[in-house]
Amino acid sequence: MVASRQHRISIGTVADPNTRLGKRLRKLAPLLDRVLGIHKLDDFYQKHGLSGLSAADFADQSLKALDVEVIGGDSLSQRLPKTGPVIIVSNHPHGGIEGLVLIKLLTALRPDTRILANFALKVFPELESHFLFVNPLVPSDPANRTGLRKSLRHLQDDGLLVVFPAGRTSFYQDDLDCIADSDWSRSVATLARKSGASVMPIRFTGLNSPLFYRLGSVWYRFRLLMLARELIKMRSRRIEVAVGAAAPTKKLLRYDDTEITEMLRVLSASLNMPVEQLERHQALEHAPLAAGRCGKTIQKEIEGLPRHQQSVRAHGMVVGFARRAEIPELTRQIMRDRERTFRLLDEGSGESEDTDHFDDSYDHIFCWDEHNKALVGAYRVCRGRPAAEGEPTYLHSVFQFENAFFENYNAALELGRSFITPEYQRSRHALDLLWRGIGSYLKAHPEFDALYGTVSLTQQYDSVSVQMMCDALIEPSSQVRPKFPLANRLPAEWYRFRRNQVIDLAKLNALVSARETDGKGVPVLLRHYAGLGARFHAVGIDKQFADTPGLLLSVDLNQLPASKRKRYLT
Repeated sequence: MVASRQHRISIGTVADPNTRLGKRLRKLAPLLDRVLGIHKLDDFYQKHGLSGLSAADFADQSLKALDVEVIGGDSLSQRLPKTGPVIIVSNHPHGGIEGLVLIKLLTALRPDTRILANFALKVFPELESHFLFVNPLVPSDPANRTGLRKSLRHLQDDGLLVVFPAGRTSFYQDDLDCIADSDWSRSVATLARKSGASVMPIRFTGLNSPLFYRLGSVWYRFRLLMLARELIKMRSRRIEVAVGAAAPTKKLLRYDDTEITEMLRVLSASLNMPVEQLERHQALEHAPLAAGRCGKTIQKEIEGLPRHQQSVRAHGMVVGFARRAEIPELTRQIMRDRERTFRLLDEGSGESEDTDHFDDSYDHIFCWDEHNKALVGAYRVCRGRPAAEGEPTYLHSVFQFENAFFENYNAALELGRSFITPEYQRSRHALDLLWRGIGSYLKAHPEFDALYGTVSLTQQYDSVSVQMMCDALIEPSSQVRPKFPLANRLPAEWYRFRRNQVIDLAKLNALVSARETDGKGVPVLLRHYAGLGARFHAVGIDKQFADTPGLLLSVDLNQLPASKRKRYLT
């Protein structure tokens, strides 16, 4: 009986014997294997008995032999859809180890995992059962069309597909001033569109050796030629993988393939960013909430207000405005329900009521359910003014205003401390009624031609999502600056994305929704202000409000869109 020949790792094993180049490579294989370090890869392959293993065992044994520690892989089991078509998109910082890590992590969760990979990995026959091969160096290679057809068929059969859309290893890029992926292939967007697969971004951290980047800057093909050496150099390294949320394709399909591809790249690049975590206040033990006030007593207070202060009645609710002295019981209910509502957003004062001395001097705009004798929501408002004109307003504790900010308008109305109680947050009428109340207040005070205030970006948003919203929306102004700024930076890919594309509110909402694990998008109130034509000026940390970032905005009432003017001011 003749023993089977041991498989060897060599450049000759992937050279096509039917082509002139392939024949030359086979002849030169011994020399090339030594020059490129492939002989060391073969030594490693033989020493650790990797020949003939299953793909999962091959990946596991290779990582153990290299003593590579994988950090963060556990989150895959929590976020990866267990069934149905899924595309995982990833950056490509190393060039080979990423595929081994993903085979190890994913096949245990989804045996239907396939990886769209560089044909050079055919040197490892153990991986062929889980790899679909393309040739990223030759876009016209017929193998690429074959690989993409197989990939689409796999997704249409409800499989999981891993794609490295850059097609090659990360390198230094002048326009980003950092090491990053090259342009991502739009084929990933095409596959998502045609298959309807969810798309999950992931990100690997780490770099190759300095020599890899130096030689790659001389001739780009050196990067491919050095990959075998770089794989062996991964010994005793730590590799961190960050996992994003699986975004349903329908959230992205309104955009073209170029836009989708760039959005996916930004989502991957923004994972595991070294952001500065805010030292936000969280009361370890909340004081018991104050007792609710008597609904009948509050109803009588409202009925006792002048008729013009009971400005709107609709859907069994009344909207009005008054000072605390006019509605003492309702104001106490507002304080209690503010605290109750804000606690659900990981905010709140921790006290039995959310209040400060401004509650005495501000007007309160409220929405009251007359049938259920319950508070629906409220705002508090006052005239904005430069600090030199008297006691600063609440927002002067968060922002440093130049007088010129207020000189743009005849009179600006400060809005703040807005909330809708949990019981009414799904109501189609609550926010609209409050804004009809604001409109009535403005009609009773015609001197105001502008609104200004903040939208709180709660702790329930990821820090990077918060920074994306601020960076996309803010038009920096010399007339106002935060006293406590939000200093986080975003990945270089975000800034290129912002330079090259218009980031409208819908696109920003899609990005935030895809980043957030619970799928929430841009805050409803922020979208509402944007619909009023708001301008966003700065973001500051509100030290009096659980260290929550507040996005400062203003609305010029003279420029209000016609539909909003008709709805709220006529």
